[in-house]
Amino acid sequence: MAGDFMPEQKRYLKGFMSGLAAIRSTRGAGNSAMAAAGETSLGFTRRHEVEVLKAMIAAEAVG
Repeated sequence: MAGDFMPEQKRYLKGFMSGLAAIRSTRGAGNSAMAAAGETSLGFTRRHEVEVLKAMIAAEAVG
């Protein structure tokens, strides 16, 4: 295997690259939609982290 990929490796890499392309194409659209709504990416991330922590604390209190 001197510098060539096996067929299953080629399929994996092709799928991986198409996934990256899909993420890149939606990333710009999502940020502009949040900005239009007055939400920054960082603010959304922080709020999400707080909600996750609240859920974890609630789960500990119940169980």
